[in-house]
Amino acid sequence: MKQRNLDEIKEKPLFYLTIGEFINLQKKIEKDEGNINMFPEIMSMGDAAKYTGYKKSTLYRKTCSRSIPFHKQGNRVLFRKEDLKKWLLSNRQETTEEYIERLESELKDKKLFKKGY
Repeated sequence: MKQRNLDEIKEKPLFYLTIGEFINLQKKIEKDEGNINMFPEIMSMGDAAKYTGYKKSTLYRKTCSRSIPFHKQGNRVLFRKEDLKKWLLSNRQETTEEYIERLESELKDKKLFKKGY
């Protein structure tokens, strides 16, 4: 019997899969999860590009403008995995609810300050 590829079976309910297709799907998931942890603690420019999803040229530009954390060892540009993770998550946008709560808190603090409490 011909083995169907993952694109053919991804829209089907799980109970339509053969045992072989299920095993292949499980192996692919395990492989993808392993890829997340495959990056070393200290990364080269190529590894950092794969990890962040940015092109090498973009990362070079960001290192030149010093807008991304990096280390220099001779001519090599190196990145710490933890630094890149923090940098990628650093510009979180607050939700509408968080924005309203922050404004209400600031307004309350302003009122208390004017009253002299």
